[in-house]
Amino acid sequence: MKFYTKVFKRNFDVKRSSKNVEKTYQMQLAFAEASEADKKDPYSAKKWQRELDLRKKLRDYTIELLHLNGADIKALDNADDDAVVKMETHLQMRMMGYSEEDIKRIGEDTDTKK
Repeated sequence: MKFYTKVFKRNFDVKRSSKNVEKTYQMQLAFAEASEADKKDPYSAKKWQRELDLRKKLRDYTIELLHLNGADIKALDNADDDAVVKMETHLQMRMMGYSEEDIKRIGEDTDTKK
C-alpha cells in the first residue's frame, strides 16, 4: 500500500504482509496490556518504564515497516512528537485494514493531509 506522511513529506510502499499485520497486532496488544497495567498502578515508576518501552517498541515498528534509513531515522527522532504519534497511529490503522475513507469517517486526526 502507498502510505503518505507529512513527517517525511513523501510516500512509502508498505506491505500488508501477514508478518507486518502480526507486528501491528503485537503493538496493539502491548498498548492494551500497558493500559490495563496503568489502571492498576497509575502512579508508579513501572508506569513510566512501560511508557518508555512502548515508545521504543513503536519507534522500532515504524522504522521496520517504513524501511527507514539512517537519515530518515534521525528525522523521525527529531520530528515533532505529536506529528510522529499521528503518523504511527495512521500507519497502524492502515495495517489493520482501515481505508483512508474509514479513518476520515472515524474522525481520526492524522498526518496525511498534504
